[in-house]
Amino acid sequence: MERYNYVIASVISGFCLLFIILRYIWPKIFWVDDRTLIFIGIMVLPWLFFFLKKMKIPGVFEGETHERSQGTTSQPQPPKRIIVADPGDEELIPQSQKIIATLWKYQNQLFKNDPIKRWTFIVYPHAPEYPNFVKGLSQLFEKGLVAGDAKTQQIMLTNEGIGYLDSHTELKNHKDLYHF
Repeated sequence: MERYNYVIASVISGFCLLFIILRYIWPKIFWVDDRTLIFIGIMVLPWLFFFLKKMKIPGVFEGETHERSQGTTSQPQPPKRIIVADPGDEELIPQSQKIIATLWKYQNQLFKNDPIKRWTFIVYPHAPEYPNFVKGLSQLFEKGLVAGDAKTQQIMLTNEGIGYLDSHTELKNHKDLYHF
């Protein structure tokens, strides 16, 4: 998330919090009913996810944000040419399907007509989804369908991966994705 987004989130959250405090200090000046305050509180919640990693309200709610990162590169490092089994030999496991479908969705969304640029992402080790991510990623690396960007430690589709998706169109519309 960029600095600009943090500034906007901070201003909105600060304004809402200030408004709620002023309402309870001077209820005659700031005459807003309780339902409006509830909606303002709800409006603040999505912004808090950028700042808080864990939230817990005993007996009511407990949650944790997932650590993911995304980026783009205009100079992808081509993977070293190694002889791999034909990617079409065996079906991809569900974890691999989720990764390659995510890569395709955002690659197509951001760089539809630019075959040079690649969309990249990573799931960090402390995220709950990480073991499944690694399991799927290993199969995709073996088949040569994805490569890693050494600078950002993120993964991207290879030309072979794009070719694989062209011959397996069902993965282009796969519903189980990582969301950014």
